[in-house]
Amino acid sequence: AASKEESEALHDMIHRLETQLQEAKAQHVSWQSLQHTLLLSKASEEELQAKLATKDAHLEAASAKVKELEAEKAAIMQTLSSTLRSHEEQKTAVTSEKERAEAAEEVAVRKIDAKVGELEQNLTLLKAESIRADRAQAEVQVLEEELARLKAEATAQPSTF
Repeated sequence: AASKEESEALHDMIHRLETQLQEAKAQHVSWQSLQHTLLLSKASEEELQAKLATKDAHLEAASAKVKELEAEKAAIMQTLSSTLRSHEEQKTAVTSEKERAEAAEEVAVRKIDAKVGELEQNLTLLKAESIRADRAQAEVQVLEEELARLKAEATAQPSTF
């Protein structure tokens, strides 16, 4: 009887050990599955990290390009502003020069008009002088004729001396 009990106890122990072995195998498979999932997850995380790093690099490159374009835009705006300012200064200078030229032309026209007026006045005076000279010449001629006549008369009459 003792050996039957021992045999049953051993059989129960074997059965328990087999059950524990089956549970341990199942646990091992479960752990292997978890480890595999963890490895896949880690690989996926590394892939995502690599993609994220690539995206970060692209973002940094885009950010650098934006800064470069903004600097270019600022330089262009500065050049444009400078060009516009220069154009305005030139336009102002041209306008000022045009106004000075117009004023100088106006002064020159007034001087010419004054000179023309002066010349017209001189011409009028010369005409008057010419008329007086013609009259004086006529008077001289009349007086010369009178003198010649008087001389002729005087030579025609005998002297009473």
